[in-house]
Amino acid sequence: MTMLLFLPAGETGYRWMRLDESRVLADGDGLPPGDGPVVAVAPAEDVTLHWAELPTRSPAQAVAAARLVVAEASAAPLAELHVAVGDEGNSDRPIGVVAAAVMRDWLAMLAADGIDPVAVVPAPMLLPRPDEGYARADVAGVAVVRGTLSGFADDPLLTPL
Repeated sequence: MTMLLFLPAGETGYRWMRLDESRVLADGDGLPPGDGPVVAVAPAEDVTLHWAELPTRSPAQAVAAARLVVAEASAAPLAELHVAVGDEGNSDRPIGVVAAAVMRDWLAMLAADGIDPVAVVPAPMLLPRPDEGYARADVAGVAVVRGTLSGFADDPLLTPL
């Protein structure tokens, strides 16, 4: 069983969702009931996702290589960014980028509420990677889009472009 806790975005508060392998068992607003492991879900609009071929020898090497990729793609100084690397079993690995201050604020907010998440996952990464094209879903009331090498918040005006 997995407990997802969706981090607040804009005016919304926490939302939670308890899943088994194939379905939603329960969901609600506010903090989740119980004290089991929690996976925090970052709002799609706060995280930029990239994909790149990265070394698989160690997590530290993958993050170091990802930081080089991000340095070339971002206007923000690298020191102001939090960079994380995922693994989907493909040669191209997902790289999540968020402002370091935003990540610190999320973790401080969670800690103040007694939650130490086992992971922080960008919302689009909850969708399965499509073989081609894009997948769209409402995740805890927010529309997100996932492509083979992309993931982002759905915007009714911009997504069709």
